[in-house]
Amino acid sequence: MEIQFIETNINRMTANIYIKKISIKELSEFIESDFFKNLNTKPVSPDRALSYINNPRSVPNDPVVYMLLLNKELVCFRTVIPDFIYKNDEKEKIAWLSGSFTKINYRRKGYSKLLLDEIIKDYNQKIIYTNYAPESHLLYSNSGKFKIVTEREGRRFYGKININDFIKKKSFFMMLIKPFSNLLISIFARFKRATYHTDRSIKIEEHKKQLPKNFIKNIQNRQSLFNREQKDFEWIFNFPWLTTNKEYFNYDYPFSFYTNDFKYHFLHVSKQNDNAWLILMERESSIKLSYYSCTNIKLAAKAILDLCYTTKAKTLTILDRELSQEIIAHKMPFIYHKPFHMGIYASFPIENPGQYQFQDGDGDYIFT
Repeated sequence: MEIQFIETNINRMTANIYIKKISIKELSEFIESDFFKNLNTKPVSPDRALSYINNPRSVPNDPVVYMLLLNKELVCFRTVIPDFIYKNDEKEKIAWLSGSFTKINYRRKGYSKLLLDEIIKDYNQKIIYTNYAPESHLLYSNSGKFKIVTEREGRRFYGKININDFIKKKSFFMMLIKPFSNLLISIFARFKRATYHTDRSIKIEEHKKQLPKNFIKNIQNRQSLFNREQKDFEWIFNFPWLTTNKEYFNYDYPFSFYTNDFKYHFLHVSKQNDNAWLILMERESSIKLSYYSCTNIKLAAKAILDLCYTTKAKTLTILDRELSQEIIAHKMPFIYHKPFHMGIYASFPIENPGQYQFQDGDGDYIFT
């Protein structure tokens, strides 16, 4: 593949900066090129590239990888996911920001913002993001281009914790009590599990390998800004970003995409006349909710807790406030929980966002 660059000069910068955009139709050839193979830092993983290529909401000319090179050295890149939103039954093309990286020695020099400006221009000022790193969120906030659409406020629950992950201060006293603290926490965690009981009156149909037909009609039973269809979810689950292929254990990609184990849980839960439909992701014993719908929120909460108990989940993450509070009201196999927040931001106006349904999996959160 012949790599062609757009030469760009920035005020107050003496060096030439080269920008390369890779579109959907170029992506397969790009990741097989010598240029890509010789990069010390890869701007996209093979699995993510395959996912981009099969995105049913993209077209061949959509740019998805943006690279900035300084004297032919890749110093910064961004990737995006083309998507649609539906406002008043009208479809509008947008793109999710998803993946931003700048090498340490080149940060705070305006390179990432330059790529951001290119993305905003290419997608007609219609950019949206969530699941952000603090540094990226600061850049977006300082740009003045993004406004909050919705704030997701939930909880993260812990089945077992290591005190070393929560107390960073290295004093002699803390080093002395940490082993005893961890022992007490372990005993408490075992006690919580021993006193938890699943509800055998609940009927749970679990589909691990394939998304059942008509499942999405029950998940998307309220007004959604993104209005995803069966084919959209089949794309998500058939082309994941995570891989268990050990070939990629030391792959030169700066984001986590290799894992020992991950799976999706598609649950239809019923009890008497009540039903709940749930999509959850489990990655190395950590579970997070992606999408759900129910006729009884207590049933949904209990089904999630039972799943966490049977899988011995280390953590559970829920971004839905109402469901989080319902889980807290139940007896839990968890020993600790804390607030967990995530916002959705857009560079274009969305009137009356409260009329839309937002779910935990919206954006790239469902992939990771």
